[in-house]
Amino acid sequence: MLLPLLWGCTTLALQPNKPAQVALPPAANPALTLPQTAFALLPDGANAFLARAALASLATQSLDLQYYLYQNDHSGQLLLERLLAAADRGVRVRLLVDDLYSDQLPAALALHPNIQVRLFNPWVLRNRPILKGLEFVGKGRLNHRMHNKAWIADNRVAIVGGRNIGDQYFDQAKDSNFRDLDLLAASPVVKELSASFDAFWNSPWTVTLPVPQSANLDDLRASLAAATKTPSPFQPFWQQARQIPALKDWPGPWYQGQARLVADSPDKVEGSAATSLLAQLGHSLPQAQSRLWISSPYFIPGDQGVALLANLVQQGVEVRVLTNSLAANDVPAVHSHYQRYRQPLLAAGVHLYEQKSALTSPQGLSLGSAKASLHAKAFVVDSRYSFIGSMNLDPRSLHRNTELGLVVDSPALAQRLEALMTEDLATSAFALSLDNDRLNWCSQGQCQDSEPEISLWQHIKNGFFWLLPIESQL
Repeated sequence: MLLPLLWGCTTLALQPNKPAQVALPPAANPALTLPQTAFALLPDGANAFLARAALASLATQSLDLQYYLYQNDHSGQLLLERLLAAADRGVRVRLLVDDLYSDQLPAALALHPNIQVRLFNPWVLRNRPILKGLEFVGKGRLNHRMHNKAWIADNRVAIVGGRNIGDQYFDQAKDSNFRDLDLLAASPVVKELSASFDAFWNSPWTVTLPVPQSANLDDLRASLAAATKTPSPFQPFWQQARQIPALKDWPGPWYQGQARLVADSPDKVEGSAATSLLAQLGHSLPQAQSRLWISSPYFIPGDQGVALLANLVQQGVEVRVLTNSLAANDVPAVHSHYQRYRQPLLAAGVHLYEQKSALTSPQGLSLGSAKASLHAKAFVVDSRYSFIGSMNLDPRSLHRNTELGLVVDSPALAQRLEALMTEDLATSAFALSLDNDRLNWCSQGQCQDSEPEISLWQHIKNGFFWLLPIESQL
């Protein structure tokens, strides 16, 4: 019965014996050199887009990009134009994307002699959605995705954080946008990040992007050139990125400190990784003594996580958690399995907040949509240590997907991150509380005892997902 389905289906096999390739040594590039190690927070979409475009414009030797999702929308095209321009001036460009959404990449990009594109953990059956679904069920490794996010220039400067590439991550999608966070790092830790990239690039789980015969690089150039002439809020920042003379001219502010990389191995997709990111975090971060603030858009702590946070509260630690409300969550199934932990967390003394679905952008680009969802993955320990990366506090990030992030020891950066989180909590989040064992959502002096900002249909869906035994998959 499968023969009619298989007929004409494009297939792609793993390539375990491809030649190894490693990051080039840090380039002697004055434009990307700072007098000392420094970090800059990128909380708004404008600077996050600008920083990526600027690094692509300033690179002289190499650009290594690793993403879960690269969308072929306006922001994605403008950044592709910067990558193509870099390749034209001799920069080696390596782009590694998880295969879950790789059909959005223009394959013609790989026709440039200085650009290589690889896919991580590929589907074998590629152009039939029904067969891909069957393959997902039948092959356990396909349930493990590369969720890493990194943009590395000249092995000197990098951007890590929660953002994929796409309009909704830079505040300009029409339907909904993500409130996100990245970190711009000019630090020796970038060499560790490049080594992590190489481990994935050379992994047996990566394959070269297949390029159809119809792909044409000149057509892609014309398409990207047209994108640069299309009026949009991105255009001023695309222009500005081409005119920034050096990283030292970045508006900042910059923060001094030291950083450590925490990253999963690509072997996590088959369950053979020696050390998980979570275990590395345990070695890289001291236990909180006074304060632990967490931002996790998808938050399913499990009974063990609830007990851990409750124990910290008992020791006098102030624990704050910001996650999405049901109305703001773009993955409603996650909310349905998070919700049962709310009362135990609140009863234990954890301060719990849920992001509203209607947001405004504090600076930079105005939101293309009035609806937004939290996507920033970060936490702060004792106003000194910060983690910024791709990891959510849910079973999928902890046990299935690969993740990475940076732990930064910098009181000034941590306190700025706390200030940003405090602003969000005050203006864009509901504070949850218990009143006679009944949940309350409060904002600016107004409280209600039912899920805010949701429709009857959202309520019905939430109840349906709650019935499904899928927590370990979320």
